[in-house]
Amino acid sequence: MTRNCLLALGLALFVAACGENAGPTDTNPSPDFASANATQQVNVLLKARATAANRAELSRYGNITDEIASLNALSMKAKADKIPAIRALAFVKSVSLDQPRSTPPVEVAEALDIAAGANVWNLDAINVTDKLTGGRKVDFDGTGVYVAQLDTGLLPFWPFYFAGKNIDTEHAVAFGGLGLGNNPTIPHKWENDVDAHGTHVASIILGFQFASASTGGVFQINGVAPAATLIPVKVLHQTGSGTSFTVAKGITYVADLFNPDGGELAGKRVVVNMSLGGAALDPVEKEAFDLAISRNVVLVAAASNEGPDGPMAYPGGYPPVISVASAGWIGEWGGNNPACTALPNGVDEVNPARWWRQCDVPDPYDQANFYINDFSSEPDPTPTGFTEPQDLDVAAPGSWVVGPYQLNQGNPAYFFVGGTSQATAHVTGIVALILQKNPSLSPAAVEDILEDAAQQHALNDVGQQVAPDVGLPLEGVPSWATDGRAGNGFITADAALAETP
Repeated sequence: MTRNCLLALGLALFVAACGENAGPTDTNPSPDFASANATQQVNVLLKARATAANRAELSRYGNITDEIASLNALSMKAKADKIPAIRALAFVKSVSLDQPRSTPPVEVAEALDIAAGANVWNLDAINVTDKLTGGRKVDFDGTGVYVAQLDTGLLPFWPFYFAGKNIDTEHAVAFGGLGLGNNPTIPHKWENDVDAHGTHVASIILGFQFASASTGGVFQINGVAPAATLIPVKVLHQTGSGTSFTVAKGITYVADLFNPDGGELAGKRVVVNMSLGGAALDPVEKEAFDLAISRNVVLVAAASNEGPDGPMAYPGGYPPVISVASAGWIGEWGGNNPACTALPNGVDEVNPARWWRQCDVPDPYDQANFYINDFSSEPDPTPTGFTEPQDLDVAAPGSWVVGPYQLNQGNPAYFFVGGTSQATAHVTGIVALILQKNPSLSPAAVEDILEDAAQQHALNDVGQQVAPDVGLPLEGVPSWATDGRAGNGFITADAALAETP
Protein backbone atom coordinates (compact mmCIF):
# COMPACT_ATOMS: atom_id res chain seq x y z
CA MET A 1 0.00 0.00 0.00
CA THR A 2 1.24 3.48 -0.81
CA ARG A 3 0.93 5.59 2.33
CA ASN A 4 2.23 8.78 0.74
CA CYS A 5 -1.29 10.13 1.15
CA LEU A 6 -0.22 10.77 4.74
CA LEU A 7 2.78 12.67 3.52
CA ALA A 8 0.52 14.91 1.51
CA LEU A 9 -1.07 16.22 4.69
CA GLY A 10 1.60 18.69 5.63
CA LEU A 11 3.17 21.66 3.95
CA ALA A 12 5.41 21.20 6.93
CA LEU A 13 6.78 17.79 6.06
CA PHE A 14 10.47 18.01 6.62
CA VAL A 15 13.21 16.00 5.06
CA ALA A 16 14.68 15.33 8.39
CA ALA A 17 15.26 13.99 10.63
CA CYS A 18 26.56 13.66 17.84
CA GLY A 19 30.82 11.09 19.21
CA GLU A 20 34.14 12.53 18.86
CA ASN A 21 35.33 9.74 16.59
CA ALA A 22 32.56 10.17 14.06
CA GLY A 23 32.34 12.80 11.39
CA PRO A 24 31.95 13.63 7.74
CA THR A 25 34.88 14.19 5.44
CA ASP A 26 35.59 17.76 4.37
CA THR A 27 34.45 17.09 0.83
CA ASN A 28 30.72 16.65 1.56
CA PRO A 29 29.91 14.60 -1.53
CA SER A 30 26.35 15.70 -2.22
CA PRO A 31 26.35 17.94 -4.09
CA ASP A 32 29.92 18.14 -5.41
CA PHE A 33 31.74 21.38 -5.93
CA ALA A 34 30.62 22.59 -9.34
CA SER A 35 32.50 24.00 -12.30
CA ALA A 36 35.54 26.17 -11.74
CA ASN A 37 33.71 29.42 -12.48
CA ALA A 38 30.72 28.69 -10.25
CA THR A 39 30.48 30.64 -7.01
CA GLN A 40 29.93 28.37 -4.02
CA GLN A 41 28.82 29.05 -0.47
CA VAL A 42 31.38 27.11 1.56
CA ASN A 43 31.96 26.62 5.27
CA VAL A 44 35.51 26.75 6.53
CA LEU A 45 36.48 25.16 9.81
CA LEU A 46 39.74 26.47 11.25
CA LYS A 47 42.20 24.73 13.56
CA ALA A 48 42.08 27.64 16.02
CA ARG A 49 40.26 30.92 16.58
CA ALA A 50 40.31 33.10 13.46
CA THR A 51 42.80 35.96 13.45
CA ALA A 52 42.93 39.11 11.37
CA ALA A 53 45.72 37.52 9.37
CA ASN A 54 43.61 34.40 8.77
CA ARG A 55 40.70 36.46 7.52
CA ALA A 56 42.94 38.51 5.26
CA GLU A 57 44.43 35.37 3.75
CA LEU A 58 41.00 33.79 3.18
CA SER A 59 39.76 37.01 1.58
CA ARG A 60 42.27 36.46 -1.21
CA TYR A 61 40.15 33.51 -2.36
CA GLY A 62 36.61 34.76 -1.73
CA ASN A 63 34.32 36.88 0.44
CA ILE A 64 33.74 36.01 4.10
CA THR A 65 30.00 36.32 4.79
CA ASP A 66 29.54 34.98 8.33
CA GLU A 67 31.42 33.65 11.34
CA ILE A 68 30.82 31.52 14.43
CA ALA A 69 33.75 32.51 16.58
CA SER A 70 33.30 29.88 19.29
CA LEU A 71 33.42 27.12 16.66
CA ASN A 72 36.39 28.59 14.77
CA ALA A 73 34.13 28.58 11.72
CA LEU A 74 33.53 30.96 8.85
CA SER A 75 31.21 30.92 5.85
CA MET A 76 32.33 32.42 2.58
CA LYS A 77 31.54 32.73 -1.10
CA ALA A 78 34.30 31.49 -3.36
CA LYS A 79 34.79 30.22 -6.90
CA ALA A 80 35.01 26.43 -7.09
CA ASP A 81 38.54 26.55 -8.48
CA LYS A 82 39.67 28.38 -5.31
CA ILE A 83 38.50 25.60 -2.96
CA PRO A 84 41.73 23.54 -3.18
CA ALA A 85 43.81 26.60 -2.27
CA ILE A 86 41.61 27.32 0.73
CA ARG A 87 41.80 23.72 1.86
CA ALA A 88 45.60 23.78 1.57
CA LEU A 89 46.03 26.69 3.99
CA ALA A 90 47.92 25.60 7.09
CA PHE A 91 45.31 27.00 9.50
CA VAL A 92 42.31 25.37 7.76
CA LYS A 93 40.86 22.13 9.15
CA SER A 94 38.12 21.49 6.58
CA VAL A 95 36.17 23.08 3.74
CA SER A 96 32.68 21.93 2.77
CA LEU A 97 29.61 23.11 0.96
CA ASP A 98 27.00 24.88 3.05
CA GLN A 99 24.40 22.11 3.11
CA PRO A 100 20.72 22.77 2.34
CA ARG A 101 18.11 22.23 5.02
CA SER A 102 14.63 22.38 3.52
CA THR A 103 11.00 21.35 3.65
CA PRO A 104 9.25 20.57 0.33
CA PRO A 105 5.75 22.06 0.05
CA VAL A 106 2.91 19.55 -0.33
CA GLU A 107 -0.85 19.59 0.06
CA VAL A 108 -2.61 19.89 3.41
CA ALA A 109 -5.95 18.68 4.79
CA GLU A 110 -7.90 21.03 7.01
CA ALA A 111 -9.49 19.69 10.19
CA LEU A 112 -12.97 21.13 9.90
CA ASP A 113 -14.76 19.03 12.51
CA ILE A 114 -13.34 20.36 15.75
CA ALA A 115 -15.63 20.35 18.76
CA ALA A 116 -15.24 20.05 22.51
CA GLY A 117 -12.61 17.63 23.75
CA ALA A 118 -9.21 18.11 25.34
CA ASN A 119 -7.14 15.27 23.88
CA VAL A 120 -6.00 13.81 20.60
CA TRP A 121 -5.04 10.32 19.42
CA ASN A 122 -1.28 10.90 19.30
CA LEU A 123 -1.06 11.84 23.00
CA ASP A 124 -3.23 8.87 23.89
CA ALA A 125 -0.91 6.64 21.86
CA ILE A 126 2.18 7.63 23.86
CA ASN A 127 0.24 7.34 27.15
CA VAL A 128 0.48 11.02 28.07
CA THR A 129 -3.27 11.38 28.29
CA ASP A 130 -6.37 9.24 28.60
CA LYS A 131 -8.55 10.60 25.86
CA LEU A 132 -11.85 9.31 27.15
CA THR A 133 -11.44 10.72 30.65
CA GLY A 134 -9.58 13.85 29.57
CA GLY A 135 -6.83 13.51 32.18
CA ARG A 136 -3.07 13.12 32.02
CA LYS A 137 -1.63 9.68 32.74
CA VAL A 138 1.86 10.83 33.80
CA ASP A 139 2.93 12.84 36.83
CA PHE A 140 5.24 15.20 34.93
CA ASP A 141 4.48 18.11 32.60
CA GLY A 142 7.87 19.63 31.73
CA THR A 143 7.94 22.23 34.50
CA GLY A 144 11.35 23.88 34.76
CA VAL A 145 12.66 22.41 31.48
CA TYR A 146 13.38 24.44 28.33
CA VAL A 147 12.73 23.34 24.77
CA ALA A 148 14.74 25.16 22.10
CA GLN A 149 13.01 24.70 18.76
CA LEU A 150 15.21 25.12 15.67
CA ASP A 151 12.69 25.50 12.88
CA THR A 152 10.70 28.15 11.09
CA GLY A 153 9.38 30.79 13.43
CA LEU A 154 5.88 31.04 14.86
CA LEU A 155 2.83 32.34 13.04
CA PRO A 156 1.54 35.80 13.99
CA PHE A 157 -1.43 34.08 15.67
CA TRP A 158 0.88 32.34 18.14
CA PRO A 159 -0.42 34.32 21.19
CA PHE A 160 -3.86 32.80 20.56
CA TYR A 161 -2.68 29.28 19.79
CA PHE A 162 -0.35 29.20 22.80
CA ALA A 163 -2.39 31.22 25.28
CA GLY A 164 -1.23 30.36 28.78
CA LYS A 165 1.91 28.58 27.53
CA ASN A 166 5.49 29.50 28.37
CA ILE A 167 7.05 31.13 25.30
CA ASP A 168 10.44 32.66 26.14
CA THR A 169 10.19 35.85 24.11
CA GLU A 170 13.34 37.24 25.72
CA HIS A 171 15.58 34.57 24.22
CA ALA A 172 13.57 33.85 21.04
CA VAL A 173 15.64 34.72 18.00
CA ALA A 174 15.79 34.62 14.21
CA PHE A 175 19.15 34.15 12.54
CA GLY A 176 20.30 35.70 9.29
CA GLY A 177 22.04 34.08 6.37
CA LEU A 178 18.64 33.11 4.95
CA GLY A 179 18.51 35.46 2.02
CA LEU A 180 17.61 38.18 4.51
CA GLY A 181 21.01 39.83 4.76
CA ASN A 182 23.93 39.14 7.06
CA ASN A 183 22.51 40.53 10.29
CA PRO A 184 23.40 38.21 13.16
CA THR A 185 19.79 38.27 14.34
CA ILE A 186 16.59 39.66 12.89
CA PRO A 187 14.26 41.16 15.52
CA HIS A 188 10.67 39.90 15.59
CA LYS A 189 11.09 37.62 12.55
CA TRP A 190 10.64 34.61 14.81
CA GLU A 191 7.03 35.61 15.59
CA ASN A 192 5.94 36.78 12.15
CA ASP A 193 6.50 33.72 9.99
CA VAL A 194 4.30 32.70 7.08
CA ASP A 195 5.44 29.07 7.22
CA ALA A 196 3.31 27.15 9.72
CA HIS A 197 5.69 24.24 10.29
CA GLY A 198 7.27 25.56 13.48
CA THR A 199 3.88 26.42 14.97
CA HIS A 200 2.48 22.94 14.32
CA VAL A 201 5.57 21.25 15.78
CA ALA A 202 5.44 23.46 18.89
CA SER A 203 1.75 22.62 19.40
CA ILE A 204 2.61 18.93 19.86
CA ILE A 205 5.08 19.75 22.62
CA LEU A 206 3.08 22.44 24.44
CA GLY A 207 -0.51 21.75 23.44
CA PHE A 208 -2.67 24.47 21.91
CA GLN A 209 -5.89 26.40 22.09
CA PHE A 210 -8.55 26.09 19.42
CA ALA A 211 -11.79 27.79 18.61
CA SER A 212 -14.59 25.29 17.98
CA ALA A 213 -16.59 25.87 14.83
CA SER A 214 -19.45 23.66 16.02
CA THR A 215 -19.89 24.98 19.57
CA GLY A 216 -18.37 28.45 19.41
CA GLY A 217 -16.23 27.72 22.45
CA VAL A 218 -12.47 27.90 23.01
CA PHE A 219 -10.82 24.72 24.25
CA GLN A 220 -7.36 23.60 25.32
CA ILE A 221 -5.71 20.58 23.70
CA ASN A 222 -3.10 18.86 25.84
CA GLY A 223 0.59 18.71 24.92
CA VAL A 224 3.35 16.24 25.71
CA ALA A 225 5.11 18.74 28.01
CA PRO A 226 2.60 21.61 28.41
CA ALA A 227 4.51 23.35 31.24
CA ALA A 228 7.88 23.39 29.47
CA THR A 229 9.30 26.74 28.31
CA LEU A 230 9.71 27.07 24.53
CA ILE A 231 12.51 29.12 22.97
CA PRO A 232 11.75 29.65 19.26
CA VAL A 233 15.02 29.73 17.29
CA LYS A 234 14.22 30.54 13.68
CA VAL A 235 16.88 29.04 11.40
CA LEU A 236 14.72 28.43 8.33
CA HIS A 237 13.47 30.94 5.80
CA GLN A 238 9.80 31.77 5.23
CA THR A 239 9.79 29.04 2.57
CA GLY A 240 10.95 26.44 5.09
CA SER A 241 14.49 26.26 3.73
CA GLY A 242 17.85 27.12 5.24
CA THR A 243 21.45 25.98 5.46
CA SER A 244 23.67 23.97 7.75
CA PHE A 245 25.71 27.02 8.76
CA THR A 246 22.61 28.74 10.09
CA VAL A 247 21.61 25.58 11.96
CA ALA A 248 25.10 25.57 13.50
CA LYS A 249 24.57 29.19 14.55
CA GLY A 250 21.29 28.25 16.21
CA ILE A 251 22.81 25.29 18.06
CA THR A 252 25.76 27.40 19.22
CA TYR A 253 23.35 30.09 20.46
CA VAL A 254 21.54 27.50 22.59
CA ALA A 255 24.81 25.98 23.83
CA ASP A 256 25.97 29.44 24.91
CA LEU A 257 22.68 30.24 26.67
CA PHE A 258 22.92 27.06 28.75
CA ASN A 259 26.69 27.07 29.17
CA PRO A 260 27.34 25.89 32.78
CA ASP A 261 30.25 28.37 32.89
CA GLY A 262 28.35 31.63 32.71
CA GLY A 263 25.46 31.21 30.28
CA GLU A 264 22.33 33.28 30.92
CA LEU A 265 20.37 30.10 31.64
CA ALA A 266 23.17 28.16 33.32
CA GLY A 267 21.87 25.46 35.63
CA LYS A 268 18.68 24.91 33.60
CA ARG A 269 18.05 21.87 31.42
CA VAL A 270 17.23 22.13 27.75
CA VAL A 271 16.30 19.79 24.92
CA VAL A 272 16.62 20.93 21.30
CA ASN A 273 13.97 19.94 18.74
CA MET A 274 15.26 19.77 15.15
CA SER A 275 12.44 18.77 12.85
CA LEU A 276 14.73 19.36 9.89
CA GLY A 277 17.62 17.81 8.02
CA GLY A 278 19.49 17.23 4.79
CA ALA A 279 21.57 14.72 2.89
CA ALA A 280 25.02 15.41 4.36
CA LEU A 281 26.39 16.46 7.73
CA ASP A 282 28.43 19.65 7.63
CA PRO A 283 31.65 19.53 9.72
CA VAL A 284 30.67 22.94 11.15
CA GLU A 285 27.32 21.51 12.27
CA LYS A 286 29.11 18.58 13.86
CA GLU A 287 31.30 20.97 15.85
CA ALA A 288 28.17 22.78 17.04
CA PHE A 289 26.46 19.53 18.06
CA ASP A 290 29.54 18.32 19.91
CA LEU A 291 29.81 21.66 21.73
CA ALA A 292 26.15 21.51 22.77
CA ILE A 293 26.41 17.94 24.02
CA SER A 294 29.52 18.83 26.01
CA ARG A 295 27.35 21.43 27.76
CA ASN A 296 24.65 18.86 28.62
CA VAL A 297 22.24 19.91 25.86
CA VAL A 298 20.03 17.05 24.61
CA LEU A 299 19.53 17.00 20.83
CA VAL A 300 16.54 15.39 19.07
CA ALA A 301 16.11 15.29 15.28
CA ALA A 302 13.88 13.75 12.62
CA ALA A 303 14.87 10.64 10.69
CA SER A 304 13.57 12.24 7.43
CA ASN A 305 10.75 11.52 4.99
CA GLU A 306 12.75 9.77 2.27
CA GLY A 307 11.44 6.25 2.98
CA PRO A 308 10.87 3.48 2.58
CA ASP A 309 14.24 2.99 0.88
CA GLY A 310 15.78 6.43 1.32
CA PRO A 311 18.47 7.00 3.96
CA MET A 312 18.06 9.09 7.08
CA ALA A 313 18.94 12.76 6.97
CA TYR A 314 21.45 14.65 9.08
CA PRO A 315 21.60 15.70 11.87
CA GLY A 316 19.30 12.78 12.74
CA GLY A 317 21.78 10.28 11.34
CA TYR A 318 24.59 11.50 13.58
CA PRO A 319 24.74 8.89 16.39
CA PRO A 320 24.88 11.24 19.44
CA VAL A 321 21.66 12.92 18.24
CA ILE A 322 18.42 11.20 19.29
CA SER A 323 16.65 10.35 16.01
CA VAL A 324 12.96 9.67 15.49
CA ALA A 325 10.96 7.62 12.96
CA SER A 326 7.27 8.17 12.19
CA ALA A 327 4.59 5.67 13.24
CA GLY A 328 0.86 5.46 12.57
CA TRP A 329 -2.14 3.82 14.22
CA ILE A 330 -4.18 1.24 12.31
CA GLY A 331 -7.38 2.93 13.52
CA GLU A 332 -6.68 6.03 11.41
CA TRP A 333 -9.87 7.37 9.83
CA GLY A 334 -11.95 4.79 11.68
CA GLY A 335 -11.51 2.25 8.88
CA ASN A 336 -10.31 -0.53 11.15
CA ASN A 337 -11.65 0.84 14.41
CA PRO A 338 -14.61 -0.71 16.27
CA ALA A 339 -17.38 1.60 17.41
CA CYS A 340 -15.87 3.75 20.13
CA THR A 341 -17.32 5.63 23.06
CA ALA A 342 -18.00 9.32 22.54
CA LEU A 343 -16.29 11.79 24.80
CA PRO A 344 -18.51 12.57 27.83
CA ASN A 345 -19.13 16.18 26.87
CA GLY A 346 -22.75 15.99 25.82
CA VAL A 347 -21.94 17.20 22.32
CA ASP A 348 -20.53 14.42 20.19
CA GLU A 349 -22.06 11.41 18.65
CA VAL A 350 -19.81 8.49 17.74
CA ASN A 351 -18.47 9.39 14.32
CA PRO A 352 -15.60 7.63 12.45
CA ALA A 353 -14.55 11.00 11.03
CA ARG A 354 -13.69 12.11 14.57
CA TRP A 355 -11.34 9.24 15.34
CA TRP A 356 -8.47 11.63 15.99
CA ARG A 357 -9.99 12.94 19.22
CA GLN A 358 -12.98 10.76 19.97
CA CYS A 359 -11.86 7.12 19.82
CA ASP A 360 -9.71 5.46 22.44
CA VAL A 361 -6.31 4.38 21.09
CA PRO A 362 -5.15 0.87 22.04
CA ASP A 363 -2.01 0.47 24.08
CA PRO A 364 1.17 0.21 21.97
CA TYR A 365 2.24 -2.85 23.95
CA ASP A 366 0.24 -4.64 21.26
CA GLN A 367 2.47 -3.78 18.33
CA ALA A 368 -0.13 -4.95 15.82
CA ASN A 369 -1.99 -1.69 16.53
CA PHE A 370 0.81 0.45 15.08
CA TYR A 371 3.07 0.54 12.03
CA ILE A 372 5.88 2.60 10.49
CA ASN A 373 4.79 5.09 7.81
CA ASP A 374 6.14 4.45 4.34
CA PHE A 375 7.71 7.92 4.17
CA SER A 376 9.84 7.31 7.27
CA SER A 377 13.46 6.67 6.32
CA GLU A 378 15.77 3.81 7.25
CA PRO A 379 19.34 4.10 8.58
CA ASP A 380 22.17 3.78 6.08
CA PRO A 381 24.83 1.36 7.40
CA THR A 382 27.50 2.83 5.11
CA PRO A 383 26.74 6.52 4.58
CA THR A 384 28.97 8.26 2.05
CA GLY A 385 31.56 10.56 3.59
CA PHE A 386 30.81 9.47 7.15
CA THR A 387 32.77 7.09 9.36
CA GLU A 388 29.88 5.61 11.36
CA PRO A 389 26.60 3.96 10.34
CA GLN A 390 23.50 6.07 10.74
CA ASP A 391 21.74 5.49 14.04
CA LEU A 392 17.95 5.38 14.38
CA ASP A 393 16.71 5.46 17.96
CA VAL A 394 12.93 5.37 18.41
CA ALA A 395 9.56 5.80 16.69
CA ALA A 396 6.66 8.06 17.69
CA PRO A 397 3.31 9.24 16.22
CA GLY A 398 3.85 11.09 12.96
CA SER A 399 0.81 10.57 10.75
CA TRP A 400 -2.43 12.55 10.74
CA VAL A 401 -1.47 14.77 13.71
CA VAL A 402 -3.89 17.65 14.10
CA GLY A 403 -2.75 21.10 15.18
CA PRO A 404 -2.66 24.82 14.36
CA TYR A 405 -1.66 25.41 10.77
CA GLN A 406 -2.42 28.13 8.24
CA LEU A 407 -2.21 28.52 4.49
CA ASN A 408 -2.91 32.23 4.79
CA GLN A 409 -2.66 34.85 7.49
CA GLY A 410 -6.38 35.46 7.85
CA ASN A 411 -7.80 33.43 10.73
CA PRO A 412 -6.76 30.64 13.10
CA ALA A 413 -7.00 27.26 11.40
CA TYR A 414 -6.19 23.61 12.13
CA PHE A 415 -4.82 20.91 9.84
CA PHE A 416 -3.78 17.29 9.77
CA VAL A 417 -0.01 17.18 9.19
CA GLY A 418 2.22 14.14 8.91
CA GLY A 419 5.94 13.43 8.90
CA THR A 420 8.96 12.60 10.99
CA SER A 421 8.89 16.26 12.03
CA GLN A 422 5.76 15.58 14.04
CA ALA A 423 7.16 12.34 15.45
CA THR A 424 10.25 14.22 16.62
CA ALA A 425 8.18 16.72 18.62
CA HIS A 426 6.63 13.87 20.64
CA VAL A 427 10.06 12.57 21.64
CA THR A 428 11.30 16.06 22.47
CA GLY A 429 8.34 16.43 24.81
CA ILE A 430 9.06 13.07 26.44
CA VAL A 431 12.70 14.14 26.96
CA ALA A 432 11.42 17.26 28.74
CA LEU A 433 9.45 14.99 31.11
CA ILE A 434 12.54 12.84 31.72
CA LEU A 435 14.67 15.91 32.51
CA GLN A 436 12.01 17.23 34.86
CA LYS A 437 12.11 13.95 36.79
CA ASN A 438 15.92 13.80 36.83
CA PRO A 439 17.71 17.02 35.81
CA SER A 440 21.15 15.46 36.35
CA LEU A 441 21.00 13.08 33.40
CA SER A 442 23.54 13.40 30.59
CA PRO A 443 22.43 13.44 26.92
CA ALA A 444 23.82 9.91 26.51
CA ALA A 445 21.86 8.70 29.55
CA VAL A 446 18.65 10.19 28.15
CA GLU A 447 19.22 8.39 24.85
CA ASP A 448 19.79 5.09 26.68
CA ILE A 449 16.54 5.55 28.63
CA LEU A 450 14.56 6.11 25.43
CA GLU A 451 16.11 3.13 23.67
CA ASP A 452 15.53 0.80 26.62
CA ALA A 453 11.94 1.96 27.09
CA ALA A 454 11.12 1.69 23.37
CA GLN A 455 12.17 -1.96 23.26
CA GLN A 456 8.96 -2.74 25.15
CA HIS A 457 7.02 -1.63 22.07
CA ALA A 458 8.89 -3.19 19.16
CA LEU A 459 7.24 -2.64 15.78
CA ASN A 460 8.08 -5.84 13.95
CA ASP A 461 4.58 -6.94 12.94
CA VAL A 462 3.51 -7.13 9.31
CA GLY A 463 0.09 -7.56 7.79
CA GLN A 464 -1.63 -4.65 9.52
CA GLN A 465 -4.61 -3.15 7.69
CA VAL A 466 -4.98 0.63 7.47
CA ALA A 467 -7.61 2.85 5.81
CA PRO A 468 -6.08 5.69 3.76
CA ASP A 469 -9.09 7.96 4.40
CA VAL A 470 -12.61 7.94 5.83
CA GLY A 471 -14.82 5.42 4.04
CA LEU A 472 -12.05 3.91 1.91
CA PRO A 473 -11.22 0.18 1.99
CA LEU A 474 -8.46 -1.11 4.22
CA GLU A 475 -5.06 -1.64 2.66
CA GLY A 476 -2.19 -3.76 3.87
CA VAL A 477 1.02 -2.29 5.30
CA PRO A 478 3.83 -3.68 3.08
CA SER A 479 6.67 -5.84 4.36
CA TRP A 480 9.14 -2.96 4.27
CA ALA A 481 7.48 -1.78 7.47
CA THR A 482 9.94 -3.88 9.49
CA ASP A 483 13.02 -2.96 7.45
CA GLY A 484 14.92 -1.51 10.42
CA ARG A 485 12.96 1.73 10.24
CA ALA A 486 11.51 1.66 13.76
CA GLY A 487 14.81 1.96 15.59
CA ASN A 488 14.46 0.36 19.01
CA GLY A 489 10.67 0.60 18.89
CA PHE A 490 7.70 2.85 19.69
CA ILE A 491 8.33 5.15 22.64
CA THR A 492 5.72 6.05 25.27
CA ALA A 493 6.00 8.61 28.06
CA ASP A 494 5.09 6.22 30.86
CA ALA A 495 7.67 3.64 29.79
CA ALA A 496 10.39 6.30 29.48
CA LEU A 497 9.61 7.75 32.89
CA ALA A 498 9.60 4.26 34.44
CA GLU A 499 13.16 3.79 33.09
CA THR A 500 14.26 7.16 34.49
CA PRO A 501 16.09 6.82 37.82
